[in-house]
Amino acid sequence: MSIQDLKTGNCISEMVNGAEQGGTDATGAKLVDCSTPHQYEVTGTGQSTASTYAEASTSDEVTAVCNPVLEKYVGSSSKAKKYRAAALTPHSPPGTRGTTRWSASPRTGITHH
Repeated sequence: MSIQDLKTGNCISEMVNGAEQGGTDATGAKLVDCSTPHQYEVTGTGQSTASTYAEASTSDEVTAVCNPVLEKYVGSSSKAKKYRAAALTPHSPPGTRGTTRWSASPRTGITHH
C-alpha cells in the first residue's frame, strides 16, 4: 500500500523501499492485522508548519508534530513513552509551507500495544 493511502489504525509489518523504483525513501507499506506482531502502527497525521521540506524533516520537527498525535492515540504521555514516533513523509516540493503531511507511527520493536 502507498504510504499516502495509510489510515489511522493501520498496522505495518515492514516498509517498502523506493529503491526498487529508483528511489531511496519508503514508498509503501506491507499491512498486517494488528493482532499479529508488527513494527509500526499509524497513530494519525499531523501538519508541519516548517518553511521548507528540509526543515519539516528534522528530528525536532518530527517530535513536535508526531508526539502529540501519538499521545492522543495511546491515551496519555506516560503510555506514549513506551513507543518511538517516526514519520512517513510523502515527497513535497521545497519551499511548500504548511503542506507536509506526517503519518506518526510508533515503532514498537516487539509486537503490538
